[in-house]
Amino acid sequence: SFVPPTLDHALLLERLQALKPGELGNATGIASPIGNAVKRLKNSDSPRRVMVLFTDGENTADNQLTPQAAAETARDLNVIIHTVGIGSDNAYMLLETPFGSRLTKVQNDLDENLLRELAKISGGRYFAAADNDGMTQVMQEINSLEQTNFSSPQPLEFLELAPFTALAGAII
Repeated sequence: SFVPPTLDHALLLERLQALKPGELGNATGIASPIGNAVKRLKNSDSPRRVMVLFTDGENTADNQLTPQAAAETARDLNVIIHTVGIGSDNAYMLLETPFGSRLTKVQNDLDENLLRELAKISGGRYFAAADNDGMTQVMQEINSLEQTNFSSPQPLEFLELAPFTALAGAII
C-alpha cells in the first residue's frame, strides 16, 4: 500500500504531495488495496477499523479476488470502507510536448457504481471529489464521521547519570 495505517497526518500529507502520476502503475486495482488494508487492520484492537479507498479510475487490474469479494471480507472482519471517487468529466492536465505545454482533456474512467457498492457492502459511504475543494470537503466529512478517542503513550523522561558517575570515578 502507498501509506500504511497511520495516525501521522503529516507523513500522510507528505506522501500524497510527493505522489507523481503513474508512480503506482497504469492499472487501477481495487481488490488488492482493500485486501492489503484488511490484512493490516484485522488484528487491530481499535474500536473502529476504517479504511479510505481513493481512486480515479475503474478496476482494470487482473486479480483473482473481485472488489466485491474483498469488500465482503472487510465487512466480515469489521473493517469499514469509505470510497472516494476522484475526477470529473471536465478534468484537464498539463501535458509537456515538443512544442511546449498544453492542456489536454483527461478521460474520466471512474466507476462510481462500483465504489457505491463497495461502501454499501462494508457499511461505509461513497464520496465524490471533482477538484481540490471537493477533496477538502470530503476529507472534512470523513474526519467528522470517524472521531475516535485514543491515548498516546506518554514519553518517559530519563536523567542521564553517566556523567556524574564518571566524574565521581575520576575524583576517587
